[in-house]
Amino acid sequence: MTQRPKGCRKPAFVRLAIALVSLFVMLPRVSAVEAHKALATSSPLQGLIQPTTSDLQKAFQAVGQGQLPDGYPVSGEGWLVPTTLLKAIAWTESKWAQFYAPNHTLVSFDGGYGVMQVTSGMYPGGLPDTTRSAIANNFLYNMDYGAQILISKWLHTPNIGNDDPRILEHWYYALWAYNGWGWVNNPSNPSFTRIGSPDSDPATFPYQERVFYYLAHPPAGPDGVPLWSPIPVTMPDVSLIGNDPGPLPEVATPHYDVTVTYPPLSLGGEKSAHFLADITVPDGTVVQPGQTFTKSWLLNNSGAVAWTKGFRWTPVSGAALGRPSGVQVDATPPLADVSVSAKLTAPSTPGTYREYWQMVGPDRQAFGVRAWVNVVVAGAGHASSPQSTATETGLSTAAYVTSQQSPTPVATTFLAKASSVAASRQSSRALVTSGDAAVYDGDITVPDGTSLAPGAHFVKTWRIKNVGTTTWLPGFTWKFQAGTMMSTATSVNVPTTAPGLSAIISVPMTAPSSTGVFTSFWEMSNASGVLFPHQAWVNIVVRNSAPESTATRIATATRVPTSTRTPTATRVATTTRVPSSTPDLVPTYTALRSTTTPIVGVQPTAAIPGGNGQLVGSPWVGAMKYKTYFPAGSTMGAMQESLGVYYPGSKQAHVRVTIYRPDAAHRILEFTLAGGTSRTLLLGKLAPGTGLALAVEADRQVVAERLTSTHTGLLGSPGAARTARTWFFPSMSSASGVQQELVFFNPHDTVVTVRARVGRNSGSCCAGDMTIQVPPLQQFVYKLGTQSSLRGPLTLFAGDVVAAERIGVSDDQTLLLGVPGTVTTATHWYLPEVRGGAGGAITLFNPGAVAVSATVRSAMSEGSGQSLKRIVPPFSQVRISVGDLSTSTLFGAEVDATGQVVAGTEWSPTSEYIAMTIGSTAVAHSWSFIGGLAGRGAAEALSIINPSAASCKVTIQLKGERGGGSYWTVTMPGHSRYTRALETMLPAGGAALTIQAGQPISVEHTYSADGGAATSPGAILPSQ
Repeated sequence: MTQRPKGCRKPAFVRLAIALVSLFVMLPRVSAVEAHKALATSSPLQGLIQPTTSDLQKAFQAVGQGQLPDGYPVSGEGWLVPTTLLKAIAWTESKWAQFYAPNHTLVSFDGGYGVMQVTSGMYPGGLPDTTRSAIANNFLYNMDYGAQILISKWLHTPNIGNDDPRILEHWYYALWAYNGWGWVNNPSNPSFTRIGSPDSDPATFPYQERVFYYLAHPPAGPDGVPLWSPIPVTMPDVSLIGNDPGPLPEVATPHYDVTVTYPPLSLGGEKSAHFLADITVPDGTVVQPGQTFTKSWLLNNSGAVAWTKGFRWTPVSGAALGRPSGVQVDATPPLADVSVSAKLTAPSTPGTYREYWQMVGPDRQAFGVRAWVNVVVAGAGHASSPQSTATETGLSTAAYVTSQQSPTPVATTFLAKASSVAASRQSSRALVTSGDAAVYDGDITVPDGTSLAPGAHFVKTWRIKNVGTTTWLPGFTWKFQAGTMMSTATSVNVPTTAPGLSAIISVPMTAPSSTGVFTSFWEMSNASGVLFPHQAWVNIVVRNSAPESTATRIATATRVPTSTRTPTATRVATTTRVPSSTPDLVPTYTALRSTTTPIVGVQPTAAIPGGNGQLVGSPWVGAMKYKTYFPAGSTMGAMQESLGVYYPGSKQAHVRVTIYRPDAAHRILEFTLAGGTSRTLLLGKLAPGTGLALAVEADRQVVAERLTSTHTGLLGSPGAARTARTWFFPSMSSASGVQQELVFFNPHDTVVTVRARVGRNSGSCCAGDMTIQVPPLQQFVYKLGTQSSLRGPLTLFAGDVVAAERIGVSDDQTLLLGVPGTVTTATHWYLPEVRGGAGGAITLFNPGAVAVSATVRSAMSEGSGQSLKRIVPPFSQVRISVGDLSTSTLFGAEVDATGQVVAGTEWSPTSEYIAMTIGSTAVAHSWSFIGGLAGRGAAEALSIINPSAASCKVTIQLKGERGGGSYWTVTMPGHSRYTRALETMLPAGGAALTIQAGQPISVEHTYSADGGAATSPGAILPSQ
């Protein structure tokens, strides 16, 4: 039972009962189809049937040793889990069962799925739909996802001995957290009488002791032979753990895995796609000539190869309704379901039209089933029927089947949200938005940081304003979306609310039973079930010593009946309507909280134990001296964002990360970093579905790096993570139709005026001169538009310091272009990473009024290379082709100029993407950056320039989240460049690299993938 929402744990006796009866109780599989197409018999993925013991043994070996192919959660990322430990966990959880009958996943009453009983995020709106589907349908993915959770628990629990992952005893705390970190599994809990054995009486033993018991007492397989060799692991001294678990000493006799080598798991290389259902626009839908509409299909990856970047749903024949290049498909593991949407345009001539679509792989070969879209373009007097008219956001109420291979209607899908509607950025300047739109208007009860006792009941009440143009009628709901599930109701009804008015929305909740800091995210949904922004949340601190809180008293005063939990496999709750606008209750709420502005989280006065892997509170430590900012962030639509923070010192750093939304709401996360450790935050989980700016503050100097990615784009840290009054941005080279934006963060309490001057490439000034009012303490997006006249080099002049970034975003948010900026001009620049090939160039921007002469000299691995000179006119940018300087496709460069310029590079990773970087003006002995934020599928490189004429010795050290790691040393000749590929060395999720040199050097870090690239300069470390 893994990583379930706090407060929703499975009692041990219930888990035993489930294990005994799971093969006999008919739990309906939560899936779209009763049977998927079976794969080739050589593959263990033969549809939704229980794998053989032999296949399971091979699978555990592949998962434990990281041998699964791309598309699985853990494999290939450098993390290894003892194979026998995984086997013992899976036996404790499910007796190795993924399905209790063909096409029926083993699902416990509280939503634990398959072999590893994955629970967390398996509710609608939790994990991505494709991930939930893979966990339920694919036993290999289920096992690998469980291993990923276990690794996460190992990383975030106290050390045991030297924390060697090869020693089984060192996983004691991780096992504890896998089932539920806190008193529920504390071996000091007196409820554990240890009567009987963990096999016969599991309720009398903590979870981790039950797993260790099975390690030493393996069960027998169907042939009567034990499933693994016994390993008599040693239990820790319970007296050393007490009520507040901390680091434990090394065990006297460590035990290691006893492995048995099985033949490699052969998955085959078949690519296959299966059509499941039409989500929108069923066959025969009547549309108007030239009408734009969105067609959505539900597909299944019925092959053995994961659909990753490069897999596209593409029109192959028939009428031309969509883009010939098709649409990128979300990452989809084998056996997972995925919804795919395409924006289409009806022909201008009346008639019946059909366009055929098929999956196309990176090799550009089509495979799998062909499905289609079939519409009738209305002629004169041909009225559209309400039942069949295509709409942009409407979902069909029934599932229609149009594929030739699936001639019958299908049942309700596993994917709760069968269609994802692309969220659009909502500028904070707009008071009214067309259609459905909401904005957080304040907390009425339970402000952020409210302290509650474990299990305390309370009612959270928000004020949510209708800033759209439609009235919220019956059927509109307030839905749980992410974070910790603290309510048995996944949604509550919203009172009728006209545009411009606010609704008072209440949800009865229960605090988790473990201590820690917990956040639950909620969002509006219209009568069709389509979510619309913005989100709001409830944030509480659970403490054992918490007094009876205001929140608890409010829960009593409102007298709102709690929802009844329905004990089914889908964990669907029967929602009780909450009287959210009762007149006699409003004065009570108003007296508690009169302001509608967001409340900053209350900081606890002492560290909070537990937290089940979440960030925990830390004491107030005084002024945060070191501050960095990242304005252009988003977790909407296809966007994914990560933030890595690393403390290179030797003491301890207290870090505060503030997430600012476009509607001025903000939330604070705090944590402590020991010397030489780092932490990576997945912002899509902390603040999903919103634009966001980040402020990272610390009492000691830390290194922070942000990466935002889409299907076809990467945005690194081009804003140099600072504030300034003047900003300089090179020209934006981008595909036509890309929306260019300036994204700001203003750290002040008042509005800051910014003047933007756009230069030309001809030497004349200027193409545009705009005045922008930047509001305080929120992410602010200023749209420059798509016109080419505003793509030139850009200079910003602000009345006070602000952080700024320049980006380009396509309408469907699948293409992301980042234009690095700088707050500094200089006469000397270092460019560690210059790439040739298509579009390779060095760019020089002169923001001044006098022409500048610049000399560019290449730096090769063996030393200095060729050089050339260029004149850069005033207010202009020149572009130097890489081929004019060197025949090499990869080298470094230095720029010397007679005046102040900005130097950078650009190249084309793909035909539709231009990657741009900015150089560095600094050299130093010590550098650092955070790598691994892009995960698998992205290449990473470290590039260094030695600007001195003398050779230089450089030491590079890789440090994991807990410190430690490996290092290597290189000697660089004078005026040379060094590069090293890093993707095979870095675990996904982030790791820190530090570079120490005998003399000053310049360092750069580059991500590149099929969809784009991003480069950020390293951070100069303080003197140690």
